[in-house]
Amino acid sequence: FPGNRQETRFASILNRVLAVHHDDLRHLGYNTKDVGTHSIRKGAASYLSSLPSGPNPTSICIRGGWTMGRVRDIYMRYISSGDQFVGRCLSLLPILSMEFAASPPFFTTVPGTEDDCWVEQAINVQFPMARAIVGFGRLLRMGLASILFHRAWIFATMHVNHIVRVSSAILRSATTLEKLESVPNLIQVKYPWNDRVHAFSGIPPYVSILQDISLVRNDQRELIDNFVVQVKEALRQYGINGNHMAEQRIQELLNQFQLDLDGRLDRAGFQQAGANEVERIETGQGYMLHVYGGVMHRVPADWRFPRCGVLDLWRQWWIGDTVRHIHPLRFLKIEDVQHLDGIPLDETEQHGRNGRFGQQRRAVKRTLCDLRFLMNWISNKVESVGAKEEVITLSSVNRMFEAVSHFFSQAERDGQKSWLTVVRAVRTRG
Repeated sequence: FPGNRQETRFASILNRVLAVHHDDLRHLGYNTKDVGTHSIRKGAASYLSSLPSGPNPTSICIRGGWTMGRVRDIYMRYISSGDQFVGRCLSLLPILSMEFAASPPFFTTVPGTEDDCWVEQAINVQFPMARAIVGFGRLLRMGLASILFHRAWIFATMHVNHIVRVSSAILRSATTLEKLESVPNLIQVKYPWNDRVHAFSGIPPYVSILQDISLVRNDQRELIDNFVVQVKEALRQYGINGNHMAEQRIQELLNQFQLDLDGRLDRAGFQQAGANEVERIETGQGYMLHVYGGVMHRVPADWRFPRCGVLDLWRQWWIGDTVRHIHPLRFLKIEDVQHLDGIPLDETEQHGRNGRFGQQRRAVKRTLCDLRFLMNWISNKVESVGAKEEVITLSSVNRMFEAVSHFFSQAERDGQKSWLTVVRAVRTRG
């Protein structure tokens, strides 16, 4: 990360997080004053050494970079499988479950195919700034696969204004979700017992035994289920309870018809864009209005001003969210967000806020004014360097930002500073 005092900056962020969760830590029996940056390193080693059948002390010391004495350092060296076992434990995979052997989510595409081209375009859309860093290609590919594979968990667990959802442009596109539905095996998680292509390491032998036990259990259940089916079939053949079976079959047909109809209705809203398109041309049309409080709004009731960096805000300024039907922010009017003034800050919004007015919501009119000021300032810079594009897509929006990225510092470009902080800096620079 850029900067000369990253250790101090990280410690300050950690202290703010601890202050927010002070009561939770006290409930668990911890004092916030006893937790520091070194607690992460010490806690990881303590956790590993306490695991039953966990990593041996040598692997823990090698991962931590600690000396074991002259003789031990010479004869006990780094071996990838032992270190990868440590990595799996630190990833909090359940050590007493078959899931411990799971691979990370990965794309199953073949280089040069249409699906692989879609993945490459999606990486450019999601990570436009990091894409240019040499050696980051494989890391970004795995990161995107993980985001898309866990999308259901992200939608169900994380608040709509969480930084992960706000910063994930790929999750705001309905064409992305349609692509994943049309190619269900695009992203997979494999295990050693069902994959003969990839090499798995860092997995203890007992995990394979757990898999064998699970297979035996499933076979037993299948035998019982088949026995029940055969008994029912025999009763049907002999005409026992025949009327009930006929009625049940009609009900099954009706249920199947209802499922097919629901599926067609769900897909009706996504017919304008093809499944192989990573991005679409933004026209500002096709979004539903949200009705609450007796008034129509361009954003849903749970929407809040994004807490993100300049690039993510610039994207949302031009590109709407077709999944939640959030219009591009450039179309926002004060009437769309005026109701936020009467809503207290929730737990997500209170995170990291301190000071005299830390628990008070900033005036909506002022926030909207700052948002428009910053976006118009960037738009003017884009026009001044001749980089303005008429066709609005995620790629064109990224290109316009890259053309003027030199007007921002490294921390401002990378999103380490929120857009509100950048507004104050821009106003100061004039």
